[in-house]
Amino acid sequence: MMDRKNQKQRGRDGNVQSGNGTTGVAGLTDQARAASVRFLVWAFGCLLVIGLQAGCVSMIPVDEYAIARAAMDGARDSEAPRFAPALWYRAEQAYREGEAFFRNRAYDEAQERFVMARNLAEQAENASRLARFESGDFAP
Repeated sequence: MMDRKNQKQRGRDGNVQSGNGTTGVAGLTDQARAASVRFLVWAFGCLLVIGLQAGCVSMIPVDEYAIARAAMDGARDSEAPRFAPALWYRAEQAYREGEAFFRNRAYDEAQERFVMARNLAEQAENASRLARFESGDFAP
């Protein structure tokens, strides 16, 4: 006589039943099917995390940093703090914010601030040169 636990029978849904679980159409037990689903969810999650990390990498704005620094030096050499203080202050503020973002590795924000600082420093330099020329202090 066969043991009832190990005896295979057909259930109402047509699947073969045994003592350790139901075997479906693919021949997997419920436990094996659940394990494979858990593995697929885990693998998809890992791929999603790797994909998001790869998509969040931004370029380090070294060129923008150097150009903004050169523009600030040019504005300082043309005496922008004296002849165009408002523009100079805004350029200096944007440059310092860019440096802070750069140190904190927020490169997108740093790039925006460095571009802003460059533009403002160039405007301050031009305004300073014009003010110096108009006052007779400097000939271009």
